[in-house]
Amino acid sequence: MKESVKSSFSIKEAINKTEELQVEEEIKEEELPDGHFSETDLQKEWKHFLKKLAHEDMVTFNAVQNFTIEKAEENRVCIRYTSKSARVEFEKVSPQFFNDFKHKFNNYRVKFDFEEAERVIIKKDTKRDLFNKMVEVNPLLKDLQELMQFDFN
Repeated sequence: MKESVKSSFSIKEAINKTEELQVEEEIKEEELPDGHFSETDLQKEWKHFLKKLAHEDMVTFNAVQNFTIEKAEENRVCIRYTSKSARVEFEKVSPQFFNDFKHKFNNYRVKFDFEEAERVIIKKDTKRDLFNKMVEVNPLLKDLQELMQFDFN
């Protein structure tokens, strides 16, 4: 018959140890410091972060530079992003900004909310558009255009 060898490693003990480690002390939100910061402090820190980001990662900087950030309430900051892909790029560097901000103002209760901003479409007027606007002001330009055959390309 085979003798059973007793190992110094016990699976039951290992499972019990991991369960004990998972039970950690929860940090109460009331105990966290909540230093005051103003809208101008927030904007200065955002501009500083963008400057630093421009030197470190130009791709992320180009995606994030059009974000708007504002103080919604005492411990709530609203970040408006232009597109979902820009938000994904921001999520790569957001812990850096959040940690720097919380540390600088000693406010660990601040919450950051994200909202998708309405898309702003910037349309550049063509030469034809400019001419049509001027025709509205002065209808005689239409007759002149028919006579002279202006090229608006």
